[in-house]
Order: sequence, then structure tokens, then C-alpha cells
Amino acid sequence: MVFRGGNGISLLGITYYAIVDIDGKYVMVEMLLSAAPFGDVSHTRENILRVSKQHLARYGVGEYESAISALSAKIVVHKDSVLDSVHMKVTDNAANIKKAFSFFDGGFCFLHTLELVVQGFMADDAVSPWFEKIQGICRHLKISMSGWLCFVELCEPHGLNCTKPPIGGRTRWGGHYLQVLWHTEREIPMSEYYAEGPKAAIGPLAFCFVCVRICVCVVTALSM
Repeated sequence: MVFRGGNGISLLGITYYAIVDIDGKYVMVEMLLSAAPFGDVSHTRENILRVSKQHLARYGVGEYESAISALSAKIVVHKDSVLDSVHMKVTDNAANIKKAFSFFDGGFCFLHTLELVVQGFMADDAVSPWFEKIQGICRHLKISMSGWLCFVELCEPHGLNCTKPPIGGRTRWGGHYLQVLWHTEREIPMSEYYAEGPKAAIGPLAFCFVCVRICVCVVTALSM
């Protein structure tokens, strides 16, 4: 899996799965083999496969040795037996990742596939405006000091935790889910904020919590 962290650094992650005998019982074990920086090369299928082999070989999964030719400036492979020890693959849904391991049997990561399902739900015309509304409120309370102080005052009588709302990313549904939960936990002060606070000009019931509850139920069900 290739992913980009919050600091903008790309990482290549490789997870190892095996079935081992522990006290007479066969148990599946999972181990993170690599989460190495992967930003200095193009994320092509060839580079992904080559770097994956290099990291697997470091853990004794076959052998892999390569070097850049001084004459052609191309990578020359001297040893390559890594894939002889790999029996199945599970990757994310990115096109370059799928191409890199297209010759292997196996499937795609369940969580990444689930993520695409949730993204499709959030993109629906009947739902997306409410997620945009949630994001807008989160940004407002993150930026507006006067708005945040007013909201804190409304939360205190209800004994609610006054942590600022999370900021969700468009490429991952998890951030949106946390935002929705944050709003539903603060439904009463949020309603008061929009009815009497700085956002009163928008009008009462400007934020429909019925739809938000539906979003929570659907996303929660898809996450189980």
C-alpha cells in the first residue's frame, strides 16, 4: 500500500501475514514489515514491485539484488526469488498497485473497498449537502475565536467536552465519520448555537440532525 501522511511524505507499507503453530494451534499472525519513505521515485508499477521485493528480501522472503548500470543507467537485477515465497496478495484499490501485482491471485483490502462504498454513499445528491454542511461548521469553529468561545459556553451547562471538531479529508471517509459523531454528541448546544448564537441569522433548524443521525447509522453499519 502506498499512502501519503499528513506531513506530505509518501510511504510504502507492506504487511506480512502467516499461519503459525502456537502451542498446537494454528494462528494467523500479522506483522508490519515496512513503512518506508517512497517519495523519491515515480509511483509506477515497476518501482512499486521492485521496492516491495527489496523490503521483503530484507526479512528473508526470498532474495533480491539489483544495481544501476553505469552504461545504460537502467536497473539491472542480479537475484530475484522473492515472489517464489509469496503465495497470495491483498492490495489497496489504486491502479498502480493493482498493476504491480496483477499476476498474483488474491483480492483487495476490505477496508479500502469499504471506503469506496462509503465514499459513494457520501457523494449521493441527497446526502452530500449535509456532509458539506458539517465540514463548513467544523471549519467555522476552527477559525472563528468568537464563535468557538460562544459554543463553549453553550456546551458547559450540558457537561460536554469542549474539544474542537476534527477536520476530515476528502480522500478518506474516517474524518467525515468523526465529524458527524462530534456533531451528534453536541446536538443540543449546536441547535442553540444556530438558533440564538452568531449563526442565528441562518435561521432555526438550519442544521437537520435527523439527516445527520441517518448518516451516522449508515456509516456505522458500513463500518461494522
